[in-house]
Amino acid sequence: MHRSSAAAWLLVLVICSRQSTTESKNILIVDSIVGGSHFQLLSLLGNELVKRGHNVTFRIAECVWHIRDRANLDAAINCQPFRCNAPEELVAKMLDFFSRKTLSGEMSSIVWFAKLWLGLLDDPEAKELMNTMQDFNEVLLGDGDFHASLIAANYDLAICDLMLPACSVIAHDVLDIPYVNVANGGPLGTRYSRWIDTPSPLSYVPEYLTHYTDSMTFPQRIKNSLAHAFSVFIYDFSSTSGLEAVREKLGLRRGTSMMEIWRKSSLFIFNWDFVLEYPRPTQPNVIMAGGVSVRPPQPLSPDFEEFVQGSGDRGVLVFSVSTLTNIMDDAMADMIAAALARLPLRVVWKFVGDRRPATLGNNTLLASWLPQGDLLGHNKTKLFIFHGGINGAYESIYHGVPVVGIPLFADQIDNLLRLRSLGMAEYVEGGIREVTSDTLYQLIMKVASNPSYKQHAVEASGKFKAQPQQPLKQAVFWIDHVLHYGADHLRSKVGELSWIQYHMLDVAGVLAAFSILLIWSLRYCFSALCCRAKVA
Repeated sequence: MHRSSAAAWLLVLVICSRQSTTESKNILIVDSIVGGSHFQLLSLLGNELVKRGHNVTFRIAECVWHIRDRANLDAAINCQPFRCNAPEELVAKMLDFFSRKTLSGEMSSIVWFAKLWLGLLDDPEAKELMNTMQDFNEVLLGDGDFHASLIAANYDLAICDLMLPACSVIAHDVLDIPYVNVANGGPLGTRYSRWIDTPSPLSYVPEYLTHYTDSMTFPQRIKNSLAHAFSVFIYDFSSTSGLEAVREKLGLRRGTSMMEIWRKSSLFIFNWDFVLEYPRPTQPNVIMAGGVSVRPPQPLSPDFEEFVQGSGDRGVLVFSVSTLTNIMDDAMADMIAAALARLPLRVVWKFVGDRRPATLGNNTLLASWLPQGDLLGHNKTKLFIFHGGINGAYESIYHGVPVVGIPLFADQIDNLLRLRSLGMAEYVEGGIREVTSDTLYQLIMKVASNPSYKQHAVEASGKFKAQPQQPLKQAVFWIDHVLHYGADHLRSKVGELSWIQYHMLDVAGVLAAFSILLIWSLRYCFSALCCRAKVA
């Protein structure tokens, strides 16, 4: 009894000490209108910050206000809408637009993306989409009532989606508070390196959408350099210059460029980890939190558990190509179902459609929603088919499950390429346009029947789990850190250097001048000695 009382008092003291050392702060999170995995990442950060005793306000655009219902947001988070010029169906229209461009093959080209950003596509739908995004930034930056409500709330820190640079502008120009930029996508393009003041050697750091690894041939290094220059020009010309113009128009600019605003970010939290990303230079204020959404598996519901256990020694394949549901017609559904029906494995397929595929096999279970992480963590799961999204990539690594990828667009091919370089994946080279029933079946059997894929997946899982902290807790730890101590000790001084100073051209010039002077002096002395010798 005496021991139990002592233990109880000790527990009370520990709790009190933890509460006293955690000072509650007011934190603002501003969501972009992209939604999906971007909103999920911000939600996870918000929930974890609430657990640490902070006051979190989540500002969500009216046009995507409905997405809060699909997130497990902590009840303590204060959700508030802000004015939006875009229609509610904007996100659905964006997905539909990009899905159709995927099937046409246009989105696999960096040139197509360049034309999209520059407004050069002869496509009214594309122009409407880009104009809406530009108008959204202008409405957000010009909403005086919104700004007044933010100022009145007296926030200590803002957390921004890197895809919504207007958030950083508001934190810097309007609120004058520290801000953290969060990026859900991966891998990072080399243009990001300028924002975080990090060298990005193009000899081994591939640019976004080049689909190169860190081992590039000479021709690939030439193309990588050109792609980097192209990417920097396009982004600076379209996005950065547009924001600069809006800031000037609204009188927000205070002698600070957009590049400087990004550089002043206290932290950059990226959803990537070196188990998947190729090694590259980084900075102390760059937090690698790859796999923030992964968690240990929970028991399956009875219906899923019964189906999975019924696979016996053959095992289960999990099929979840979420974005595919937006573009899959009946013929494509029948083609995929026919390939899955030939497998010895049982299949759990995330399927959203009005019509059941005509070729669906008895080995396949259709479900409009899947407990994806719990299925991947089940000991009966042998294979995972997905589109190559970053969250799914880290889930497959965490649970040590081999992968077959069907990439659609954006960073998905690059993510799958990295999984393949780990030896745990294969993917359809031409993406969804090149998939046939036979090629899909053969690719699945290749991975499922070769134990080396599973072995490499387990090795990657071990490397990923060998961390002192879970990715989400690590990200929130550093947010807490800069809340209490600032970020000056984490930011490099390289942003304060001119291009000449950074590349040491001034030093090289002085050394070159000194060398020339020394050579000239020695030559002069030698000539003088020779002349004296001749006179003598």
